[in-house]
Amino acid sequence: MAAQTLPQTRPSSPDLPQAVLQDGGSPDQTSGGRHDGDSSLVRLLRVLHRRRATALLTAGAVTLLGGLFTLQRRLVAPLYQGGFTLLIADPVNEAGAAAPVTDGGGASLEALARNAMRNDVPTLIRVLQSPAVLGPVDDALRARGISELPTVKVSLQAADPDQKTPILASGVLGVQAVGRDPQVLQLTLGLAQREMLGWALEQRRAKLAQGVRFLDQQAPVLQQKSDRLQRELERFRTAHGVIQPEQEAATLRSQLEAVRNRAIAQQAEQARLLELREQVRRGNLTARAFVDTPAEGSRGGSVAVGLDNQPLLEQLTKVEQQLAETRAQFRDDSLQVRSLMATRDQLRPLVHRKELQALDTSLRLNAQALQASVGQENQLGSEFRRLPALLRAYEAINQRLRVAQGNVESYLRTREQFQLEIAQKNVPWKVIVPPAVNPEPVEPKLSRGLLQSLALGLVAGAGAALVRDRLDTALQDPDDARRALALPLLGHIPCQGAGPDRDAEGFALQEALRELASSLRFLDGARDLHSLGLTSALPAEGKSHVALLLARTLAELGQRVLLVDADLRRPQLHQRLGLSNSRGLTTLLAADPPDLFQVLQPVPGLDALALLAAGPCPRRSEEHTSELQSQFRISYAVFCLKKK
Repeated sequence: MAAQTLPQTRPSSPDLPQAVLQDGGSPDQTSGGRHDGDSSLVRLLRVLHRRRATALLTAGAVTLLGGLFTLQRRLVAPLYQGGFTLLIADPVNEAGAAAPVTDGGGASLEALARNAMRNDVPTLIRVLQSPAVLGPVDDALRARGISELPTVKVSLQAADPDQKTPILASGVLGVQAVGRDPQVLQLTLGLAQREMLGWALEQRRAKLAQGVRFLDQQAPVLQQKSDRLQRELERFRTAHGVIQPEQEAATLRSQLEAVRNRAIAQQAEQARLLELREQVRRGNLTARAFVDTPAEGSRGGSVAVGLDNQPLLEQLTKVEQQLAETRAQFRDDSLQVRSLMATRDQLRPLVHRKELQALDTSLRLNAQALQASVGQENQLGSEFRRLPALLRAYEAINQRLRVAQGNVESYLRTREQFQLEIAQKNVPWKVIVPPAVNPEPVEPKLSRGLLQSLALGLVAGAGAALVRDRLDTALQDPDDARRALALPLLGHIPCQGAGPDRDAEGFALQEALRELASSLRFLDGARDLHSLGLTSALPAEGKSHVALLLARTLAELGQRVLLVDADLRRPQLHQRLGLSNSRGLTTLLAADPPDLFQVLQPVPGLDALALLAAGPCPRRSEEHTSELQSQFRISYAVFCLKKK
């Protein structure tokens, strides 16, 4: 047997095990077949190695054709590229041109009028590439007799092209054109620049005109709202009797604080007068011992204390002075001293009573003033407590009025600004890199074209190898044999090459044969197995070699083995063993066969192995020999005889 082919029919002899023996496998694969976990990459590599001639030839042809095609395009029809760069802004609301925000929020009205929602850049790119913008460019080129129009593309530019992963700048657009004629490219870029800038200017004017119409529609509504709020504020002031609630609240607050301070002072004065009266009542003080400064009116911080009969006090004072002078000249029991003392004692009760009456009057007046201050404080506090609600309502109306007035002011300012911008012709976009065409062709690139041809050639070569392998009906590996025959694999016999490592190959071959012998012994029903047939679909596939090695291995394992050579066309076993082929299987098939043991030949060096050679071939026709050969169904047979 050989690694390329296997029998297309299943062995049908009842004496043979229903299994397949595959030659050409690796020595490390057991009788159970190759492991099912072989990856697809390994199988692909095996197919490429097996069909390497087809793969290399296809890959070389495809690579050569691709390279020639790239070179032909480079020489005959090269492509040139040119472009320019635009610094874009919104066609209406340029960066930094936003209206200032007023106290009334007027900038919001201008933003609404400008409709300053930013268009997404992908949409803008699609518009710039559409016929609405580039249609006049194509018409102008056709009018000049140019039939092959360049291709114009718009894309975002990188903020820093030197970076490995550049960040795209949303405000910079690159316009590129690709064509076969550099002069046509330069003309196309100039026309595209003019049309794009003109489109931006038209869009700006259209937006501004639309904003003016919007403002004109909003003007009556804004004015009516402002007038209505002013009338509402007037009604509020009339209903509550206030002009400026905030200023009036501050004034009322200061008055309330003043009344509170005066009441506190009057309470302190009341306490002082009570203490003074008590001291006068006890006789510790007299009217001459204190002086009270009268306050301004009845609201002063202190109360004036005085006597109703001032001459009486002056008389008492004069008597006391005379008494002091008389005591200095006379004794106390003298008539002058006693007379003055009697006069003093008569005047003192009168003066004391007058002093108490004056203090009581002061206490009454101070209490009345304190009561008036408390009443005034309560009245001012009541008025002050109702002011927060009025302030809140007033502020709400006033705030709405400020917003309405701010909107009116913003309307007037924005309308004037829009009309001024419409009159101007300021293009919102700027060309930061002028149109230019690269003098060197950009397509096709030789290096990239050759690499693509090589990659395509490799893929085509691999595909051709796979197709060639699929179309081949021969079984290539043990898995194919197992799937095709639906039988278990008994073993893998490696091929022996002529390399320098023949000892290792011989050891592997010997181990494979021993494993095969073990597999045969442990097959289901192998206890009654005494014969084994070996055959293949084609000649020169290694049947003789395998049969001889298997017979030797069984003999070395202690079995008595008979090796039968049934190849009647090209018998070889007798030559490999150095024996004679004068008698053999054809002799036993003759009309008068001899005894079997007379035909058997022992193998030198192995007592347990004998050979039944094929014998001399009968001289008949080739058809008869083939018919005789087909009767055996096998080419070789190995018989394991029972030990005696």
